[in-house]
Amino acid sequence: MCGIFGILARKGTTLGADRAGALLARLYELSESRGKESAGLHVYLPESGRAWTLKGAQRATELLASPGYSTLVAGPVQQALSGEAVALLAHSRLVTNGTAELPQNNQPVRSGHVSMIHNGICVNVDALWQRHPELKRNAEVDTEVMAAMIDAAQARGEDAAAATRTMFAQMRGAASVAWVHDAG
Repeated sequence: MCGIFGILARKGTTLGADRAGALLARLYELSESRGKESAGLHVYLPESGRAWTLKGAQRATELLASPGYSTLVAGPVQQALSGEAVALLAHSRLVTNGTAELPQNNQPVRSGHVSMIHNGICVNVDALWQRHPELKRNAEVDTEVMAAMIDAAQARGEDAAAATRTMFAQMRGAASVAWVHDAG
């Protein structure tokens, strides 16, 4: 199974970028045992609707050492923590379906306006895609159908809780998810 974790900080937090970066690094190190095939981070600023995603077919500790990670933490994360609310969704992956060599299979996964991380396995992923031909498939990973279903439910006017219930009512398997919707 995968490791999902993150940090939610409200506007005016005293957490600070250095402490947030150290906490996130520690969480990545601890979660690496949950999956070593890929790792990712989604940074979302809900007030401005801005978001950044970094992911790759690499261990969590390799992601931490990457220039992209340093740039993300020193830039958008630091900027957000000095005045905005921020959601940091992080992931370390054990591949269950969808090869890690294809970027679209690594998490966070985006479908429409939804960015999601997921721990578990959706065993009826193919049946869900067949049941919902209106949804667009771009990846092999099961997380995508769950994100697509939530995005579609939100587009129909369901609130976050109802959209999540709609998805869980149809999927079979095991899932812990964290997601954000960027359309405010």
